[in-house]
Amino acid sequence: MSITILISLLSIILSLCSLSFALYALRHVNRPIVIVRVTTHSAGSCGTSLDLIVENTGNRPAIDIVFNVNESDVRKVSVDSSIPKDAIRCFYSNVCIPVLGNGKSVKNAFWHLGKADSWKACEILPIEVVYRDLDNRKYKSNLKLYLADDGGFAQTMWEKA
Repeated sequence: MSITILISLLSIILSLCSLSFALYALRHVNRPIVIVRVTTHSAGSCGTSLDLIVENTGNRPAIDIVFNVNESDVRKVSVDSSIPKDAIRCFYSNVCIPVLGNGKSVKNAFWHLGKADSWKACEILPIEVVYRDLDNRKYKSNLKLYLADDGGFAQTMWEKA
């Protein structure tokens, strides 16, 4: 086998590898990325009310977004081991977000901190987010919701003027 044929075969193999990597990268970059986080709605001396925010930070729409959360995990991070009303609405009432455009977000009330029937402050709630893209590819993310006032990551902040 001559050296020119060997170089040609090697070039074809490298081209095919490059093409497959480009297609793989395009598929993984050009997709929806759904994140879920807890943020402060308002805070004061009586407690902190929370919101659950769902954001699509990817560059394609996400469809049929659902949350899977173990009931035992929710009870562990609740002050009185009950399931807060907003958690029931968000996680256990067959809620599905039908479409979330790229760069868009939605939010829902997510109960509060600082009272008897509330979330325990500074606890972590594991959550699984399942969604699809417009080509019907399915994605699943395991996230952790931090149940705290998001004004300061270590729960200390200056009072607003």
